[in-house]
Amino acid sequence: MLARLLREAHGVDIRIEAQVNYAQICSLGRLESTVKPDLEVVQIGREESFKAWSHGYPFRTVRWHFHPEYELHLITHTSGDYFVGDFIGQFEPGNLVLTGPNLPHNWITDLPEGTCIPNFCLVLQFTDEFIRSVIDALPELSGFGDVLAEGPRRIDLRDRLVGADVRLHE
Repeated sequence: MLARLLREAHGVDIRIEAQVNYAQICSLGRLESTVKPDLEVVQIGREESFKAWSHGYPFRTVRWHFHPEYELHLITHTSGDYFVGDFIGQFEPGNLVLTGPNLPHNWITDLPEGTCIPNFCLVLQFTDEFIRSVIDALPELSGFGDVLAEGPRRIDLRDRLVGADVRLHE
């Protein structure tokens, strides 16, 4: 949706996985450069290690927001544009992205206005302390520590899963 708007109005072409500076997009006058992300309060219970949930579209968390937890985000239906930090890309079912702590993000579908879908994505949110304790306890996950060491940014896990047998079960 945004990619199409920018292409038609300004001749800007955004390709899948293209790095585009958010400030440059804002300077085109289509987005307000003073947009600040909302803090989302993620409630992980005392007896829980992480929060796993799904939601439709539109939904209250589909907005420019951030939280101190990591978020593993799997798109299950529809497509559109996603924004993570200063990255803008396109998503489709199977898009699997890990966002770092306090990194603003949002997924916006290209559905016609007023369209609702019951299942949009699956979300897994967890703290830094939790994932590091799991990595310490399970030697099979030792390589994931290297992924986290890359810092609080967007990591498209599809690239890291090339050749792996990954299936979505609903």
